[in-house]
Amino acid sequence: MKYLTTTALALSTLFLSSTLVLPAHAAAPNPYPDQIQKVLTKYNIEQSTIKSQTTLERGISNDRRQRIEGYDTFIRFHDCKGYLKIAQHRFGHVRQVFTRGECSVPGIDNF
Repeated sequence: MKYLTTTALALSTLFLSSTLVLPAHAAAPNPYPDQIQKVLTKYNIEQSTIKSQTTLERGISNDRRQRIEGYDTFIRFHDCKGYLKIAQHRFGHVRQVFTRGECSVPGIDNF
């Protein structure tokens, strides 16, 4: 019985340590890249001007479940400080597009 308790304790410690190490918002591949490409095409943004592109999952979690609410894609450019943000619904629909900082794109609001 003592061995079983020690093993259970070790496994639970391993599980908890693996879940606590994970970041709250890890970068993830965007499951709807076509929607991102449509936005880039619509606003005449060329791939050569893009420095980096990062997608984060937006969601909620509690003791009983985790739910992905959507995706936020941040695009940084070579020629300005700031970024373009594309917010998507969990099924890919583009909810909002805006820029931050010094970056500006004709037709897109800057906040």
